[in-house]
Parts: sequence; structure tokens; C-alpha cells
Amino acid sequence: MSDEIDDGGPAFPCDAAISNTSRVTGMSLRDWFAGQALAGICATLDPEEIADLSGGYLHGIRESKAAYCLADAMLRARRKGAR
Repeated sequence: MSDEIDDGGPAFPCDAAISNTSRVTGMSLRDWFAGQALAGICATLDPEEIADLSGGYLHGIRESKAAYCLADAMLRARRKGAR
């Protein structure tokens, strides 16, 4: 079993001719999905909980892990052709 994480490829691929570079990958689709999931998670928190999250690294680990778990689930569904 491979330990490599499927990042889904680039979230917003760009034609090299448009960017004037040979390769533009930018943010991965996994990171994009996780960011969107985290925005949804934070939208359900009250302002005091959000203030606690910004107070230090350890406070947001649970939410961040949950966001990446959701992103991985979205990538699996995408590979299976879920609509």
C-alpha cells in the first residue's frame, strides 16, 4: 500500500502560454477542497470558538484534520465518478 497522498492535481491549471512560464501548478485540488471544507466548519462555530482557533497552533488541529479528511473523501468520490 502506498503512503503517497492523492492531491487531485492542480486546482486551477493554467496554460503555460498564458502564464509565460513552462509549468504552473499552483494549489492542489486537495488543498482547495480542504480550504472550502474548513470555511464551512468555521461557519458553524460561534465567534468565541473562532477566537480560540486563532490563539495558537494546537487549537485548530482538530478542525484542520477534519477539513483534510473531508477533502480526501471528496477526492475519493470524484475518482469513483460520484455526482
